[in-house]
Amino acid sequence: MRESGTIRYLLEGDVAVILINNPGTLNALSTNMIEQLDDAFELACREARAVLLSSHGRAF
Repeated sequence: MRESGTIRYLLEGDVAVILINNPGTLNALSTNMIEQLDDAFELACREARAVLLSSHGRAF
């Protein structure tokens, strides 16, 4: 698992799991988080065949 601030990235087989992990703000996106998501999706494009985007906590 790779973790970059509030974004976690895990490769399970051919599936990249990208997890937004900032439940204190109900996973509200900031400029920094968007940059981290962009990095995670770029990595997924190279490594995975599918992407699962999820979040931690009660809000997506």
